[in-house]
Amino acid sequence: MSKNDSSLTNKAIESVLWKLLQNGGTTLISFLLQIWLARLLLPADYGLIALTSVFITLSMIIIQTGFTSALIQKPELQDLDIYSVHYSSIVLSMVIYGVVFAFAPFIARFYSEPLLVSVLRVQALTVPISALYSVPMSIIQRNLQMKRTFYAGIIGMVGQGTVGIILALRGFGVWALVFGSLTNASMTCIVILISSKWRPKLQFSTVPVQQMLPFSSRVLAIALINALSANMKALITGRAYSPEVLGYYNRGYQFPSMLMVNVDGAITSVAFPLLSRFQHDYTELANKVRKSLQISLYFVWPAMIGLIAVADPLIRLLLTEKWMPSVVFLQLTAIECMLWPFSIFIHATNAVGKSGLSLKLNILSKGLDLLVMLITIRFGIYVFVASTIFSSLLSTSVVVVIVSRIIKLPLKDLLLDIMPIFFSSLLMGAVVSLIGLLFSSPLLKILFQVLVGTLLYFVVTWMFRVPSLMFVLSYIKNKLIRTNEAHKEKPY
Repeated sequence: MSKNDSSLTNKAIESVLWKLLQNGGTTLISFLLQIWLARLLLPADYGLIALTSVFITLSMIIIQTGFTSALIQKPELQDLDIYSVHYSSIVLSMVIYGVVFAFAPFIARFYSEPLLVSVLRVQALTVPISALYSVPMSIIQRNLQMKRTFYAGIIGMVGQGTVGIILALRGFGVWALVFGSLTNASMTCIVILISSKWRPKLQFSTVPVQQMLPFSSRVLAIALINALSANMKALITGRAYSPEVLGYYNRGYQFPSMLMVNVDGAITSVAFPLLSRFQHDYTELANKVRKSLQISLYFVWPAMIGLIAVADPLIRLLLTEKWMPSVVFLQLTAIECMLWPFSIFIHATNAVGKSGLSLKLNILSKGLDLLVMLITIRFGIYVFVASTIFSSLLSTSVVVVIVSRIIKLPLKDLLLDIMPIFFSSLLMGAVVSLIGLLFSSPLLKILFQVLVGTLLYFVVTWMFRVPSLMFVLSYIKNKLIRTNEAHKEKPY
């Protein structure tokens, strides 16, 4: 490995670690706050906010993906490109807010929830706020400077929790969640603008925007399709069943999704800008994809399988008996989340500029998801939610096979990478489930399950020298050696 490659690898790893630290901090804070809020609010409150969140999420993706992804992927970037995208994002966000504001009454009428009008209009203010910092954030990601986002994430989440809890204690109900999210967006915006030290200038041209449009439009379409598919269950559940059932689903979805954002989200946020640097070297690109997938699966699979094993005592202890219907939703979502790390193959496709292929693969994948959901909706909520596991497995397999051929990554090597992690995770999950039978107290059950499960998984993967663990341990060892040498050379 050359010096430049080694430096880039270290920078990427440090970016992942900072992103993990940020996600870990925000996840822990969010986790504690959501537990508190769940005890103060009703399932129907969460169901209502889940309905609005679908539309807000789609709007945010338009602002934070599209052109900003083109800024990250473009080999040579000029100041005019950045300024033009910044002003385009702001104008686009105002248009989107206007559309949401105008259609809010129709959405409320569709779900027979009059309160949705005002809730959606207020919560949608996060869209223009996000446009103010979307470009500085993309520059940070392009330069693999994730350390700068750490404080923004923590401060935003603390602000959200403080406002949310105060309003919930005062009986504001769903508005505690609405104004909490507005506080998060506002504080994140302020911190990002200060820490990035980037300031826009009064320069604009439609030329850079037009040049980025082919790539960015396809990336945006992919992101929108993914988000719409991910939220389709919420949209259909809220309409076909009830906001209360949606509230149970939303709480069950909360636990695995928070872990995924924390672990896999940190890795994939660095993956796209990292892989883009090897868009002309498919051999090295395939190696980076393998390494990223190994590391992601090493942490994600045991976390999801462990979560399945402790779902019952976890919900019972943290959210109380009124939320027990969320257990099955948690377990089903955890199984589906095990496939999320394979999105690295879509990142690889975008990194080499084949966003058109990524769009086609996503249309195929999400079209299959929708078809399966429409078929199974009549069989009840649990079958409806579980059905997407099958469709996701099938579509993920198709994506992996096609992209592996493009980047010349043998499927045999891929299977050899992931099977030790899979079987080690299964073994850990079986032992954790058996341990749960020994205790009646939910607290003791969870403590011993997590402790024994973590220790067992580490020992098993260490005994079999699982490559992802060896890579992480090697990096830590080298980091400690460099730190010690720096201390020895430092004059006193």
